[in-house]
Amino acid sequence: MTEEIVPQEAKRLFAAAGALAAGLLLAHAVRGNWASDFWEHASVVREFASRPTSPSHPQLNLAAPSPYLSPYHLLAGLASRASGFSPVGALVSFGAANLALLGWALLVFARRFASNARPGWTAALHAGFVLLLWGRDPWSWSAFLHLRVVGRTLPYPSTFCIALALLAAAGLSRYLESPSPRRLLPPAAAWAAVLLCHPPTALFCAALTAAVVLTEGRRASPSALAGAGLAGVAALAVAGLWPFFPFLRLIDGSQASLWDAGSGVLFESVFSRCWPAVLLGGWGLWRRQRSGEADSIGLSAALLAALYAYASVRHGAWGRVIAYLMVVLQFAAADAVVGAAPTPLTARWRMAGAAAAALALLNLFPSGVAGVLKDDLSTLDPGFWRVLPDVVGRTDVVLAPRALEETLPAFAGRVVAYRQSNYFVRDFAERRADSAAFFVHDAGCEDQRRGLTRWGVRFLAWDRTALPEPMAARFRSWGPTAYAGPRVILVGPLGTPTCLAAATAGRRGLGPR
Repeated sequence: MTEEIVPQEAKRLFAAAGALAAGLLLAHAVRGNWASDFWEHASVVREFASRPTSPSHPQLNLAAPSPYLSPYHLLAGLASRASGFSPVGALVSFGAANLALLGWALLVFARRFASNARPGWTAALHAGFVLLLWGRDPWSWSAFLHLRVVGRTLPYPSTFCIALALLAAAGLSRYLESPSPRRLLPPAAAWAAVLLCHPPTALFCAALTAAVVLTEGRRASPSALAGAGLAGVAALAVAGLWPFFPFLRLIDGSQASLWDAGSGVLFESVFSRCWPAVLLGGWGLWRRQRSGEADSIGLSAALLAALYAYASVRHGAWGRVIAYLMVVLQFAAADAVVGAAPTPLTARWRMAGAAAAALALLNLFPSGVAGVLKDDLSTLDPGFWRVLPDVVGRTDVVLAPRALEETLPAFAGRVVAYRQSNYFVRDFAERRADSAAFFVHDAGCEDQRRGLTRWGVRFLAWDRTALPEPMAARFRSWGPTAYAGPRVILVGPLGTPTCLAAATAGRRGLGPR
C-alpha cells in the first residue's frame, strides 16, 4: 500500500501524539527526573566524548569491556564532544531525534503493511495506540513506549532500535518485491545496528524479518532470498567485529543469567496490563486473516507470542518481547479501526475516538504525571553535580551509597560497583558486597579501610541526611572536604586512612570503632 499525501486530520493526530511524547521528554529533562538506566547511558556517552577511539569501562575502573559501548553511544558521545553539550544534553537531543525517527518509521511501516487504503491514518492511529492502548500499570522498562514511561525511554537505544526494526522490515519487504542490492543495504545496516545497540530488540527484528521472508519470500526469486540471507550473515559478522565489546561472547550463553536478572516481573499481571491491545489487536489480526493470504503482521505476532510463552516457562529475559508484541498488536488494531471507519469520519466516530482517548489517559496518565513531578536525587543538590567534574578525575574511584553511585559516573569518575555493570566483570559480587557493607551503621573502621585500599578509592561521597554523624566524622578525618552541600558531602582525595581518629571518636562516645 502507498499513500503519498497524508490527510490533514491524520497529520494533526500524528502531531498530537508526538507533542505529548515530546512534552514528557522535556518535563523529564527540566526536572532531571531520570531512571537509573538513563544515568548508565549518560556515563557511556561521557566516556566516548572523552576517548572516542579507546574508551574504557564507563562505570568501573578496571580492564573489562562493557556492552553499552555501542554505536549509538559512540554517536551520542561524538555529538557531545562536537557540540559541547553535556552527556545528559546529548542524550536528550537524541531522544528528540529518536521521536522523529520513530514517527517516520511508523509511517513507512504502515505504507508497506497496512491492509487498508489509508496507511497515513493507520500510522497516525498507531502512534496514538503505542502511547495509550494499554491496561493498568504497564511495565516501566526500556523498550516500552507507553505514556507513563515514554518521556524516559525516548533517549534510550531501545527506542532507536525499535524504529530501525520497523524500517528494516519495510525495507526487506520492498527488496523482496523488487530485488536490488541497493535496497538491501539499509536493512542490513539496520540489523547490524540493532544487534550492537540493543540486543533484546534483535528478537523483534528477527521476528519481523522471519515473517516477511516466510510470507513474501515465496514470491521472490531464489537469488533474492540468497541475497537477503547473505545480508543477514554480513550484519552478524559486522556485529562480531565491533571493537569495543565482544558481541559474540555477549550472546553465546555465558552471560545468560545476567540477561535474566529481574525479568520475572515481565510475566506478572499480563492480561490486566495489556488487555486493550490484546483484544483490539486480536480483532485486527482476525480481519487481516480473512483475506486468506499469508500475512507478515499476523505471523510476526505469532512468533513474538511464541517467544514470550517460551520465556514465561523458563522466566528468561526474553520476556521483554512483550513490548514488541504490543507494538505489532497495536498496529493491527490501528489497521482494523481505520479499515472499519468511514471516510470522512462521522461525528459518531470522532466522539468514540475522543472518549477512548480520554479513558486511556485516565488509565495511564495520573501515575505518569507523578513520575515526572517526583524529584530525582540529582536535582536535590545541584551544586554537587556542578562541582564534581572539577574535583574528581575521569577515572578516580568514588565510593558512595547506591543512590549516588548510580548517577556519579554520568558526571565524573568511576565507582566501586554499579547496579548493571556486571557483564564481563568477574569480581562483581565482591564489589557489590564491599560497597553495600561500607555504609552500614555498625561497619568496622578496619574493614572500611581495607575496602578503600582494595578498590583504589580516592573519594568518598554520601547523603548527609542518611549517614550518622559519628561515621561522617570518621570519613571527614580521612581527607579534605571537597564539597559540602545541603545534601551531599564529598571528601577527598583521601590520604592513608587510619582508625586513630575513629578510636578517639569512640572514646568520646561518638560511634563504634
